[in-house]
Amino acid sequence: MRYKGVFTALITPMKDGELDHASLRSLIELQIEHGVDGLVVNGTTGEAPALTAKEQSQMVEWVMEEVGGRVPVIAGVGTNNTRTTIENARRMEQLAVDGLLVVTPYYNKPTQAGLDRHYRAVADAVDTSIILYNVPGRTAVSLAPDTIASLAVLPNVEAIKEATVDMDRASQVIAAAGDHAAVLAGDDTIFLPMLSLGAKGIVSAASNVIPEPFAQLYKKFSWGDLDEAREVHYTHFDVIHAMLAQVNPLGVKVAAQLAGIIDSDEVRTPLAQMNQAERTLLKEILVRGGVIA
Repeated sequence: MRYKGVFTALITPMKDGELDHASLRSLIELQIEHGVDGLVVNGTTGEAPALTAKEQSQMVEWVMEEVGGRVPVIAGVGTNNTRTTIENARRMEQLAVDGLLVVTPYYNKPTQAGLDRHYRAVADAVDTSIILYNVPGRTAVSLAPDTIASLAVLPNVEAIKEATVDMDRASQVIAAAGDHAAVLAGDDTIFLPMLSLGAKGIVSAASNVIPEPFAQLYKKFSWGDLDEAREVHYTHFDVIHAMLAQVNPLGVKVAAQLAGIIDSDEVRTPLAQMNQAERTLLKEILVRGGVIA
């Protein structure tokens, strides 16, 4: 598949300790109604590490059923164990997802040679399209541009999600990926700068709550309306920044609940919900930004 546009990294709605199917349906319909180009399940924003394997499969099954082929569905499968990652990838491939998001192995701190071997093993094990996911702030390891260039030529490695606010690093990644793989922004606040450097889209957390501005920014940029794209960027910058000021997805879930998209902002340990002072500050910014009344 071709990766371009806005892909929402879905939160995992929870209520009383269980997955909230009804809220998930409402969330998905909001995304599709406002023009997102795809959905990512079981990613960082979806609290995948805190879900059981059964729950991860359940989330994908529910999303696939609700989407009904209207937009591509990408499933997060990455772990710090190559064999487990392959097992996850094969399980999600059987569910007919459109792509697999594979984060760099965390905690192990592999060398570039180890990262190369890891991704090649996963790519060889499945036919489904793969997105490399580089998020050093969470994993303590980073894909080097040379490693990206080596992996980008593999037939089913079609994109890389690059979570950086360093535009020098972004430039190196986009150059390394070349025409072989699309680069998707992994940080919401730098979507426009990344597009200007040659990124093809974004995997967004804040679009759970405000999908339309992300879709509009992408369209304006694609049409060459740079002033209008810049206006969208600055109009929503404070709201996006506020939603992501705490560890993701805490602020996104609070905002989604306040906006009436999901019933509860519940998260699963080891995460803990925002305190009242943090919620009040976020609510004030959401009101000023016109997200909620």
